[in-house]
Amino acid sequence: MHMPETIVEELELDEIDEPVKDIQSEKLLSELVRTILRMRRNRLDERLDEILYVQNSMTEVSEENSSLYKDLVTQQILIRKRIDDALHSSLSPGKGENRSMV
Repeated sequence: MHMPETIVEELELDEIDEPVKDIQSEKLLSELVRTILRMRRNRLDERLDEILYVQNSMTEVSEENSSLYKDLVTQQILIRKRIDDALHSSLSPGKGENRSMV
């Protein structure tokens, strides 16, 4: 069966365009992941600032409340470290395939 030249040319172009589309999709996905991680980190920083403000504004902080604040701040810092690690790994070339979401 003979196919017209234009159809053959279109098929060849589609084969070339497919890897380009995959690369563009991968770059877009990578950028979206980094953006989401940055947004989460910014919100976490805001939350830490709020916790520290409340703790500093209290005139008398009981031992129990002080311990709760310290635990909350520690928890937020650990989450921020996970986000920072994920951001770092998403920016490193060749390490994007095996990433897990935070």
